[in-house]
Amino acid sequence: MSTKENSLRDNIKSGFVDGYFKLSKKMDWAMSIRGIKRQLKGLPELTEKQKREIRDYWSEHLGEKGGVDIPLEWHRFFYGKLGIEAPGFVPPPVYEYYIRPNLNPPNFAIAIQNKGYLERLIPDVPTVRSVVRNTNGRFLNENFELIPFKEARRIISQYEKLVVKPSLFSNHGDSVRLLTAPFDLHKIDHEYRNNYVLQIPLKQHEEMAALNPSSTNAVRVVTFLLDDKPHVACAYIRVGAKGEFADNAGNDRFLIGIRENGKMADYAIDRQDRIHKSIPSGVDFAGKDMPGYEDMVRCAEKAHENLSFFGLVAFDICINEEGKAVIIEANLKQPAINKQLCTGPYFGKYTAEVLEYCKTHNATKEVGWPRMW
Repeated sequence: MSTKENSLRDNIKSGFVDGYFKLSKKMDWAMSIRGIKRQLKGLPELTEKQKREIRDYWSEHLGEKGGVDIPLEWHRFFYGKLGIEAPGFVPPPVYEYYIRPNLNPPNFAIAIQNKGYLERLIPDVPTVRSVVRNTNGRFLNENFELIPFKEARRIISQYEKLVVKPSLFSNHGDSVRLLTAPFDLHKIDHEYRNNYVLQIPLKQHEEMAALNPSSTNAVRVVTFLLDDKPHVACAYIRVGAKGEFADNAGNDRFLIGIRENGKMADYAIDRQDRIHKSIPSGVDFAGKDMPGYEDMVRCAEKAHENLSFFGLVAFDICINEEGKAVIIEANLKQPAINKQLCTGPYFGKYTAEVLEYCKTHNATKEVGWPRMW
């Protein structure tokens, strides 16, 4: 094929992808706005002054040549629910199309966030201990050595309890289970197919366990890179539903924000974004110091240094019995932004700087959407 023909093919491909992206963006934004509108009933409208402040803020820090289209429904939702006026609240569709792709190129994230390789990816910080891994159908031991099925079965037979979870493409606690000996590795392998890990259960701090005794109530800590240094954007505790082992499984689960000073928020939110002053366990959490907060921040920031290709990482961290942070997972592909109701503006005091970075480091212009996705 000639150079001219190659160029024509590439132009057609680029035009098709760009057209698909624009159509996809339009449809996604419309669906997203319809979803949030259902939650606006009874909330006050934004004033003209508030609308102007929001649009001016986003036009200044992210917009080019006429600004950026900011749907105001989310600001109305957050302002009305929390009574906080902050232009830095990030509407999810804006995050998905203007921010996240510029911080975390999606094509690179899937393999890197494989839970089976967590210890290799962030070796400088404490991580959950995996005793057997199945990676694409092959078994590996704790030292990442290839082993036969028989040896994998022998290794797990030494433990009384183990956690099993998929190492790829898992969300919302899907298939994360606590197993009790004796273990049937044939059954586990049949159920989970390829790509899963068997881990030693973590013993959490008594104050964290009290929030819901059945689950490991991990902390989601979101970090981002700015000026060659990791910063904590936001953090919140995931309190599991009664009787559930995974803290993000079940319907009756709650989130509690952690403020910059390390104290818990004075309210929790449920799956329906309703605000509660109490949780089913009856624990009084409002304003309490988060155990191990300083160690958790240091741990997350140090771990992010090992993942510096990515501008944004969402770590799941357990606070152990000694009040030390242990990383359970590192989420790279889609660090969720839909928890601002408990954390406040996603990037906190760094919002303007993050938006300015995305404006000046626009990956969609540098490599194009075909390479981005």
